Amino acid sequence: MSNRILTVTDNVQQSLEHSKAIAERFRSDLIDPSGLAKSDSGTVLLLIIHVDLGNKENIELLKEHLTGPYKSHPKIFLIEGNNRSQAVQANSLGACSIFELPLDNTGKLLALIEKYLNKATESFWDARPKKEKAALNGVTALNDKIYDAIRLAQALPKEQVHKCSDLIIENFEENSVSSWLDAVKAHHNQTYRHSMNVAGLAVAFGLHLGMRHSDVQRLAISALLHDVGMVRIPLSILNKTEEISLEERKTYRQHPIYSGEILTKDGQFDFEVIDVAIHHHEYLDGSGYPHGLLLNQIFDLLRVVTILDTFCELIDPRFSTSAVSKKEAFTIMEGMQGKLDMDFVKAFAPIALG
Repeated sequence: MSNRILTVTDNVQQSLEHSKAIAERFRSDLIDPSGLAKSDSGTVLLLIIHVDLGNKENIELLKEHLTGPYKSHPKIFLIEGNNRSQAVQANSLGACSIFELPLDNTGKLLALIEKYLNKATESFWDARPKKEKAALNGVTALNDKIYDAIRLAQALPKEQVHKCSDLIIENFEENSVSSWLDAVKAHHNQTYRHSMNVAGLAVAFGLHLGMRHSDVQRLAISALLHDVGMVRIPLSILNKTEEISLEERKTYRQHPIYSGEILTKDGQFDFEVIDVAIHHHEYLDGSGYPHGLLLNQIFDLLRVVTILDTFCELIDPRFSTSAVSKKEAFTIMEGMQGKLDMDFVKAFAPIALG
């Protein structure tokens, strides 16, 4: 699975306005109809098609691929004005929805894209083991609730956070880390994926170390909430697939501060959870951010979450398309002597490489 959206267009200039709006919310690529032949349908969740359907060459190219490799993919067609013949042609090519241009409400298109992406994720998760599916759906619903609560200045759903931590614990008592990481890949939102990966690995690591249930739960809660400040980072930055600028990186690096502010104001979670949210990018040698903490200023729970966060950033990076394997990620972390707690890194090996 992947989170890619393909916008197929025969006129990039005409498609720029809506493709820019889509790219600000979702990760997407822009290609021409002939590019379908080179694209990997297995890495695509959704097609948005904006081409002249009165052009025979376009129709032949689309027929070849939309009834072949992309037959089962949801397809949203954008057509110019109230053009009945193009609408008929779009339907014949398997359109799930048709929007007339110019768009009077971009929000409707974005909401529909979200709906199809969520449906694709749910469909993939339907085949997962029962407890894994329950935990995946639970954490997704929790993330929705958390970010809605922050935007509406409401209390965070503390009871739901605790329930989700237990769902994850119950899952890892039966199912593997590899299965969890594979399932999480299906979600289109990188912020959600990262939270789910870190929380899943936190529970798996805690169970592996033989921690008490209450301590594993505390670790899971810290992982689930560590990136809530991402809600204040512009989507135009979060959804970039290439390297961000220096100014954008300065903005991005504010997210731990925002996480701390949100959790402190909410007032329902203890000091350790808030400290993890603020300092999960700190390193033992003082080279981390936002406060450049050193050694004994970084307690064990925080050291563990930093290791998990680093690992997850490597296997599913935000600002790059070049993820590394679990083995490569662990090797990179072994080379971070002085930055990461090597005792915990070594103890993490069976989880990272299992």
